[in-house]
Amino acid sequence: DDLAPLSKNIVFRHSELDFFRFGVQIGSDLFAINNTADKLTSAGATIILNCAAIPYTPENEGQIHLLSAAQSLRLSCGYALCNSGYGESTTDNVFAGGGIIAENGEILTSNSSFENDILISEIDTDKMVKLRKNKAFPKRPENFTDILFWSDIKETALSYLDDYLLDRVAEFEKI
Repeated sequence: DDLAPLSKNIVFRHSELDFFRFGVQIGSDLFAINNTADKLTSAGATIILNCAAIPYTPENEGQIHLLSAAQSLRLSCGYALCNSGYGESTTDNVFAGGGIIAENGEILTSNSSFENDILISEIDTDKMVKLRKNKAFPKRPENFTDILFWSDIKETALSYLDDYLLDRVAEFEKI
């Protein structure tokens, strides 16, 4: 009998890539003043996965994008949010779906409300660890558990890096 712990104080850590750690946020924590992402990143998570259930309002869509980017910048992490879809609406709330993947303040990819697309992007977790060295991160909270996971490792070039480097070269050539 294998038991799986269930807690908001869990960080999943890759067995071979120590900088690849993620934590899970559930619900509307993105809007909370003291949210779980702060504690998860203090515990070492470099990616926050938010399975949200944020009711749709016209203002929310922009706010969710802004807060996701700000959260990833403030915490030097990757932030992936997937909101409840429109098929999950009730008589009290409308859920419009939508998703965002952000890294260090930049939205890498997103889709609009009422779209059921799959989002795929890369997050440079090694870069996030290096960026954190310049910030005053609190000490790791005591009551967190690391859960090891395994996966095949495949060296992958970051696809957005090519565009970034081309932009930097173009800026340099202007000087």
